[in-house]
Amino acid sequence: MQPHHSNAYNFRLDCNNALKWTFTAPHVNIDVTDNFPPPTLTPSTLRVKEGDTMSLICSAPAPCVPHPPTLTWTFTQGNLQERMQENRDKTLVKTSVLNFTASHLHHRQTISCTAVYKKQDGNSPKNTDVSVSPPGPVLENSEVTLTCSSNANPAVKSYTWYRVDGGHETVFGTERILNVKVSTDRKIFLCKAENYLGEGRSHLKHISVQGMYLERKPVVSICCSDIY
Repeated sequence: MQPHHSNAYNFRLDCNNALKWTFTAPHVNIDVTDNFPPPTLTPSTLRVKEGDTMSLICSAPAPCVPHPPTLTWTFTQGNLQERMQENRDKTLVKTSVLNFTASHLHHRQTISCTAVYKKQDGNSPKNTDVSVSPPGPVLENSEVTLTCSSNANPAVKSYTWYRVDGGHETVFGTERILNVKVSTDRKIFLCKAENYLGEGRSHLKHISVQGMYLERKPVVSICCSDIY
């Protein structure tokens, strides 16, 4: 997303039939920024005695859990403790606690920390598609192999299969490749591929299914009579 995508978004129901509806409330506000705010350092000023044990806390927002910021101190002495912390509003921050023992060598020193965010590369699943083997037409109650494919970076984390009947979707599998029996009323499928950046859904896959029937051959009866 880019900064121009900042807006209020509503949930929309869009089925494969005439049922379509946009819910006006509640909505979610998404604010996209180019840069994150600088990290917070507490306390900002210290008056201590030599030999006192000190703790400084550096914290920075962590909106993307798989890629939290890297916190770096200009002060290299002491020991560090890092952790993720949840605020009351459910947002996450990464904190780094610097512990050290004050001495006269630290007098009038300036200590600071920086937060570096790794640029999020990659994409949510694209070009999600379903392939069928054999491609059909197939006889009713025959078994076919369904394969879900998608272009994603990072790789797809999970797959979900749906059987579609009259606009109603029913989950029936979570593997990339499935073997299923098809019939005249179970012949429309779709799959969904997901990674942590989003999801991609395939178009409806219609399988040509032929009903079972008995082959009847014409029978010709020949009646012969004796000729005198």
